[in-house]
Amino acid sequence: YLISPYNCIGVFWISCIWYTLTYVFTYKTAMIFLKDSKKSVICTLLMTLAYFNPWFHNETRAEDFCQLFIIISLYQTCFILYKENIEEINIKRGVALLGACFSSLLLIKFNIAAMQLVFAFYLLVVMFKDKRLNLSIVV
Repeated sequence: YLISPYNCIGVFWISCIWYTLTYVFTYKTAMIFLKDSKKSVICTLLMTLAYFNPWFHNETRAEDFCQLFIIISLYQTCFILYKENIEEINIKRGVALLGACFSSLLLIKFNIAAMQLVFAFYLLVVMFKDKRLNLSIVV
């Protein structure tokens, strides 16, 4: 509204920034599994079909702004679970980022925040099962 009170150009630029960051984290998530930059770029570009499918994406809504926090949560979960030789400080940072993403999603749309909790619960279960869970990380 501060950029232009007469049209939606401000929402357009915010959406551009949001989707740019969404594509960056999509690329980083693909790099964890594919370990090849060409394949990761192709995977990121193919995700456009999911992000902008006209069957369920015909206008900018609150769900568009939730995409960034969902992909950051997915990236952090994959980073902690599948990256080799991860340090404890990275685990703490990842768990804190999951909490920040949950808080952001809770402010935007609470039902998507509830769905995002699956990442945190899955991470907790796997780390407990692999005996990688240190209680000082959780507390």
